[in-house]
Amino acid sequence: MDAPSSIAHLPFLEALAGMTESSPQWQRTLAGFLTLRFVEKWADTTDGAPAPLLKEINAVHRAVDVVDDARIRDLLDDIITAATRSWGRRSSAVTAAVLNYAQHLRELETWSLAADAFDTFVRHALTSDERQFVPIAYVRLGGCQRVVGDSDAALAAYQAGGECAERAGDIQTALMARLGAAHVMKDRGNYPAAEQMLDEVIAKATGVEALTDVFARAKHDRGVVATDRGDTELAVTLYYEALNAYKDERGRQGVLVDIAYNLTALGLVDAARDAFRALYASATESYSRAIAAINLMYLAQLAGRELEFEHHRRELALAALPPRGAAHYFLYAGEGLRRFGRNEAARVAYGRAMELAARHKFNVILLQSDAALDAMRRHEALPPTLVREDQEPASVAHVVKAVRALCEQATAH
Repeated sequence: MDAPSSIAHLPFLEALAGMTESSPQWQRTLAGFLTLRFVEKWADTTDGAPAPLLKEINAVHRAVDVVDDARIRDLLDDIITAATRSWGRRSSAVTAAVLNYAQHLRELETWSLAADAFDTFVRHALTSDERQFVPIAYVRLGGCQRVVGDSDAALAAYQAGGECAERAGDIQTALMARLGAAHVMKDRGNYPAAEQMLDEVIAKATGVEALTDVFARAKHDRGVVATDRGDTELAVTLYYEALNAYKDERGRQGVLVDIAYNLTALGLVDAARDAFRALYASATESYSRAIAAINLMYLAQLAGRELEFEHHRRELALAALPPRGAAHYFLYAGEGLRRFGRNEAARVAYGRAMELAARHKFNVILLQSDAALDAMRRHEALPPTLVREDQEPASVAHVVKAVRALCEQATAH
């Protein structure tokens, strides 16, 4: 996972290249870049290289001092202070400070920068004090890389994290790494491999209190695979098991999105729409809110509500979506534009979905958008939408009841 020093921290340079110096994020990003390059110099001194010149140290301090975000400024100051106190020797204080910075970037959803910072940590974490954090850092590195669409790097990080965790006897992190690798397999359309990995994780986590969160995530992910394979009723029941197992609100909101999506596939559009509206109003993360909006756009076109569809389409066109979200947005926008007779705009949207899916190996979205364009070339009409007006299937009736109660509670606030 080592990166040559000549291209180290390229994500920060790429981010800076997309900004102007007047951008609110410019100074924060520049200071982060200079600080992490400072860490590389510190690491070089432990291998016998001379310490940086005083003017180099002062330049980094000046860049950090003018950062307007106090939390980022403090985190970067911690890195610089720890590095300057330990020239020529390994120190867990430096890498611990880098790890704190990486985690903060992850919380801010600046995925590519967070990935770079996590990578910096795992490359320089060599003492026994810091090695205990390497497995989870690899897992978080893989998660960030997966969000930005670098599936090869994500898989490598998950594999490295799993191996480190197993050597350390950390079963929870080893299983989390396995979950991450299953995500990549699912993204690539390799469903048998994903199912096998997830079933192994579920079997190992079942009935183990300390692994409840792993169990919930594995059930959730297994439901995603069932969805992609067309077994919708099974997916809903798996998601509901995950909903009951999750302890944190973020996980519960995420699985509720997937329950709503599968209710849509079953024709239970009203129940699905209520769920997405509740999520849109109460989401604790911007990406969760965007996912809810994407699906509200999709449901609006299914029901023929063009004004509502167009409202969400325009809102999302201005949103900063990661590659996966953007690919889904363009796919669903294409479907709605096609349904409302705006064929040229639909072709453009499907084309953008294909471009993103091909670049980031989202094979399922690639096949869906390609099939849609092919159908348009043959002048095929969209299939009629399934809207179930009778009783929901008995296998999911308990799920529908529970979800509607949750939605009523969320929208009451």
